[in-house]
Amino acid sequence: MPRYFFDIHDGEVSRDEAGMVLFSEEAARREAYSIVSRYASNPINLVIDGLVVVTVRDGPHSEVLTLRLVCQEDRPDNRARSTTTPDSTLARDRKNGANSQHF
Repeated sequence: MPRYFFDIHDGEVSRDEAGMVLFSEEAARREAYSIVSRYASNPINLVIDGLVVVTVRDGPHSEVLTLRLVCQEDRPDNRARSTTTPDSTLARDRKNGANSQHF
């Protein structure tokens, strides 16, 4: 069974050196969503950075997928509290040729 690594970027970079043995790439995808949902369950995480990125690897430099969660607060006077917006992330992904799913 393959070993997958889950690097977390939430204002700091946490590179997964141990990894997790999983049955498939789909299982790794589900684990990435689980990591993001745990991160989002603590409101302080969303207030401080407003962004978490989980990069899944199946080797030292081989990325399988990248999952981003963006929390942006907009005020009535259009002042955004986050410098990263879903639109800018989507534009960057398209520029880099990434296939993204946005919910």
